[in-house]
Amino acid sequence: ETLGETIALKFLPASVARDAVAVDEMKEETRKARRLRHPNIVSVFDFVQDTTMVAVSMELVDGTTLAQLRLQQPGKVFSEKTLAPLISQICRALDYAHHDAKVAHRDLKPANVLVTPDGTAKLADFGIARSLTETHTRLTGKAGTRGTLLYMSPQQLRGRHATAADDIYALGATLYELLAGKPPFFSGELVHQILHEFPEPLSARRAAL
Repeated sequence: ETLGETIALKFLPASVARDAVAVDEMKEETRKARRLRHPNIVSVFDFVQDTTMVAVSMELVDGTTLAQLRLQQPGKVFSEKTLAPLISQICRALDYAHHDAKVAHRDLKPANVLVTPDGTAKLADFGIARSLTETHTRLTGKAGTRGTLLYMSPQQLRGRHATAADDIYALGATLYELLAGKPPFFSGELVHQILHEFPEPLSARRAAL
C-alpha cells in the first residue's frame, strides 16, 4: 500500500508457520529465490512474518499455467510449433539459474510455469514449493502429492540432494506430458515403477554406504 504496487503473497500453511525449523528453511529458500533476476523467472521480493501468519511476497503474474493451457489445446496436448517457443524460454531460465545463480528449482512441472497473454513463460516457486512439500512430509509423516512425484528424478526419490540434473529430468517429464497428455510414469505404483526402471548404479550405492 505504501508504494501503490500490486504483488502476490504465498501464505504458508498454519502448521508450517508454527514450526521454527520450517520457517528458517523457508527463509533460506526465499533468500536464494531473491537472487534470481531473469525475465523468465517470477521475482521474489520478501519474507513476511507477524504473530498470525507467514508469507512470501513475489511478482504478480497475469498468466495461466502450462497445465491449464494444455487442457485448452486441441486434443489436450500442445503441438510442437506452439510449445517450442515456451520451452526455449524455460531452458534459458534454467540455464541462468543453474550456471549463473547456482540454484536448482527442485519442483519443475507444468503447474509451476506461468504463461502471460503475450507468450512470456515464467518459472515460479524456485525451491519454495519443494521446501513446503518436504516440510509437510516431515510434520505429518505423509508423502507429498502424486503430482509432484510424477516429475521427480530417481535420485530425488531416493532422497539425494537436488541438483541441476534433477531439474533437467523434470523438464523432460514436463515436455513429455505437454506433448503426450500425461507424464512418462503415470500408472501403477509410481515410486516402484521409476526406481525399477532406473536402478541405482553400483558406484552410487557404494558411495552411499
